[in-house]
Amino acid sequence: RSLGRIHAGRLRHYAPHACAPYLKVMCLTRNFKMDLTGSKLKLSRAKSHLEELLEGIKEYVSNSEIQFFEEVDDNNDRILKVKLKQTLPTSYSLVVGDIIANIRSSLDYLAVELSKEIDGKPKRVYYPFCSSEEEFDVKSRSVFLKNFTREAIHKIKFTEPYKDGDIAFWALNKIRNHDSHNFLLPASSIGAVSLLSNITVENAKVGFMIGMGNDLVNGIPLSNLGTNGTWKFNEGYSEHIRINVDIVFGNIEYVKNYRIRPYLKAMLDKAEGIITLFEQTHNRVAGGI
Repeated sequence: RSLGRIHAGRLRHYAPHACAPYLKVMCLTRNFKMDLTGSKLKLSRAKSHLEELLEGIKEYVSNSEIQFFEEVDDNNDRILKVKLKQTLPTSYSLVVGDIIANIRSSLDYLAVELSKEIDGKPKRVYYPFCSSEEEFDVKSRSVFLKNFTREAIHKIKFTEPYKDGDIAFWALNKIRNHDSHNFLLPASSIGAVSLLSNITVENAKVGFMIGMGNDLVNGIPLSNLGTNGTWKFNEGYSEHIRINVDIVFGNIEYVKNYRIRPYLKAMLDKAEGIITLFEQTHNRVAGGI
């Protein structure tokens, strides 16, 4: 079994302290200290963008008008639906792309610092992502050795940056490449009803049928009215429904329909854990451990 798989659970839960005992064993014996200021600044910028995204989603929901409408399905049944009239602003896709780019850059900055271990000079390198563990192992014995020490390669493998390792982490690189070459990172909005009240449905084929994670562009189904069903708002009430809104990746392979906010938070945590682990193990050596 690979070292990455043996310890995958620890790193995926982003607890650097749990991995430290293992990584201490692989510390270099020679003096070396990295400057990871650039990596930390990139992660800080990513966090700021994420906060901006969260505020933007709140504003989108609060400013969007809710629309109830009927739609005939393939069985000629009338379906009562609800949606937000306003579409998701394209600017959110740009913010998501910026977050991904900053996370990826923080790892590339780390890779450049690690490359200095060879001869003290920075090299044009990137944090290595591979299609499989086998490819990573092959390159570890050849290509990677030109830029990284064996100890650094072992630690990078510990993060499982390949498809059959931590696929969500591996997809980070794919998403970054997609956004770089296609301008906009596709994203769409989904919603779930958190409150439905003061609405009367009568003679419906199926009463209220509230699902989770429905596409807000096409609307959230509320009831199958059939052919004879009716619905109305009860008088004297102003609030009839509340919708929790989230955004998901669009037509991007491997992460299609992933919820963007938790994914970005997880990748931020992982990148931060990786930076911390390398900083602690390498810089502790410089301090005499």
